[in-house]
Amino acid sequence: MSDEFRDPFRLSESDFLQHLALISRDAVLETFEMPYGTIVDVKRDIETNPRRQMSASEAIDLVGGVLHSADPTNLPKRLSNYGESAAMEDTRIHRYVGKRLHDELNDHVDAYTTEEGTEREWRRFLSLPAGKVGVLGDPVDGTSNSRAVREAFSCNLLVYGALGGAQFDMQSGVGTNASMETMIFDLRRRTVHMISPRGTLVTMGSNVGARGRRSAGTYATVGSRAAARLEVAAILDPTASFALGPATYGGSTFYDRALTTFLTGGAPKMISWPMSELEYLHVPHDQTPYDATPLVGCLLAGSCKYYVSATKKVADLEEVVSWMNAVTGPAGAQPHPVKAGLLVRDGADPKTTSILLELAHEAHVALSHRDGQR
Repeated sequence: MSDEFRDPFRLSESDFLQHLALISRDAVLETFEMPYGTIVDVKRDIETNPRRQMSASEAIDLVGGVLHSADPTNLPKRLSNYGESAAMEDTRIHRYVGKRLHDELNDHVDAYTTEEGTEREWRRFLSLPAGKVGVLGDPVDGTSNSRAVREAFSCNLLVYGALGGAQFDMQSGVGTNASMETMIFDLRRRTVHMISPRGTLVTMGSNVGARGRRSAGTYATVGSRAAARLEVAAILDPTASFALGPATYGGSTFYDRALTTFLTGGAPKMISWPMSELEYLHVPHDQTPYDATPLVGCLLAGSCKYYVSATKKVADLEEVVSWMNAVTGPAGAQPHPVKAGLLVRDGADPKTTSILLELAHEAHVALSHRDGQR
């Protein structure tokens, strides 16, 4: 992290980040609003054209067709082949955030792109001269979650200072999840703030959040797709032993119990990490910087460690930031520089952690071997 980068903002850094946080919060609300907006459009169409009689099933079909993009050829082509195919939600929120940045922070942001960014947007971002500022993001991280269950997604935005020659220095970031919790982190000031759903702003510190508090044996990962669950099948095995102590549930005591698992991990759970009691958060795949945005804030908030699955060794904050600074674009030679790993809250049982690390390592090796054979 460079301390020599010139602060380009006429706004104070904190004001700029709070404004960026507001945009991310509004982007999540806008994602929720899209189906309702479509239904309103259907209702207006019926009201303005009384001769057109539309049944309830027709209205549902219309909404579904718009939201799920029955004709994907109508979507602009994106450069990234990472994750699922482009969706209307991603494209619309990409444009929504871009317009907000242009209209409200145009004097402070010199380039903006996301996974949905066009070739022109990426070229502008990667060619920023030294001293300029770019915002890199994922407008809807967890699109399938937002569609299927309308939860467990987030809007992630990273702020980079350009060093010239397609080199970058990450300065700060914000992320808002579908629970409307927002994380704001500032690397230069080494601060982390959380905003509650109702707008309460708190500074993370030794007496704030879940520092020292944890729910033993709680584990979250990304596991909505069958292929993802296969990658972590051994960890999800309800008969496996994880060296956990007995626990009472429903009046019964369970011994040698398995993990309590949540299959909607990733950035949405990382955003809430400083205020939650989740003990383990597993990232089974290498990630892009915009997918891993809140990981930096988790480490800045403290009381946790990030173990790399490939080596089972701890990656400190500076190493993670060095990964995040490797911005090559979705079509670059190294588009996923953030390494798969396990985020572990301080105080977790060393035996349980050791078992999980070994299983995460084995899953990573198997996944790398499978990908290498393709």
